[in-house]
Amino acid sequence: MIEQNINYSLNAKTLPNLEAQFRAENPDVVMIVEICRSGVQQFESAFPSWHAHYTPNRKVQSGCAKASGGVSYPYSKGELLASPHSITNVTRYGLADSPHDPSRQFHLTCGDVMLGAAGTQGLRACATHLRNGRNAPWKYAERTKQASQIAKILKPRIDGGQPVVLSGDFNAKPFEAPLDSLYGLDAKGQYTSSGGQFDESQQSDKDYWKDDPSCTSHYHCRSGQPTIREPNQPVNPQGRYDDIFYSRANTSDLHGYRLPYNGSDHYPISSTAKVSLATS
Repeated sequence: MIEQNINYSLNAKTLPNLEAQFRAENPDVVMIVEICRSGVQQFESAFPSWHAHYTPNRKVQSGCAKASGGVSYPYSKGELLASPHSITNVTRYGLADSPHDPSRQFHLTCGDVMLGAAGTQGLRACATHLRNGRNAPWKYAERTKQASQIAKILKPRIDGGQPVVLSGDFNAKPFEAPLDSLYGLDAKGQYTSSGGQFDESQQSDKDYWKDDPSCTSHYHCRSGQPTIREPNQPVNPQGRYDDIFYSRANTSDLHGYRLPYNGSDHYPISSTAKVSLATS
């Protein structure tokens, strides 16, 4: 095993004003969701030496500027996984869809980010965006199914010794049941044998759970800084839908934090961790 410190940054739902944040953070991995295909081109222009992989979730999206160069689905919107390091073994997994909204597809986009010395296994980095909306029971059920699919997809990687980082807009609050298959902690902040294989980057941050009676007897809890903020409105104190999860078996020293507001309806968030890279 080789211990490798990583700085992993995430942003949801917008590209403007991110370039300066990315350069200041100097991240090893970046994920952006609900980014237009034209926005991907802007990113590639700003970071020409980076490796970037895009997955469209909506092939025709109003509000997106047209991408240039005759690309497929020039008005599409989707998710971007990018890194200044080489990314190999990129895989796009389809997640549960619904007949209620056939225009939108959901995915898990993964790749091996080649950190560390030659001959070491890469960090498996995965970006996703789960079913949006809270006003219909089928949306809640679909999110739950999608998160469970992700846990099953990534389990063989973790069991095989590869560190995994999973991030995105999960459209679920930390304590909600759709995330039970991912969190190692139960709703009271305790590890259970039936829990998931992941720790979340802010779960040990006392500033955000110290007054919660269900968490005060532990050193961790399913919580974190709120990430939802509508433009020109104050932050929603209960709104955290964006998370950065790390495989508990081979990562340590997790620290997560929210970056300055950049005009989106979601704050960007960032985290650091130490991962154990297995030899290939």
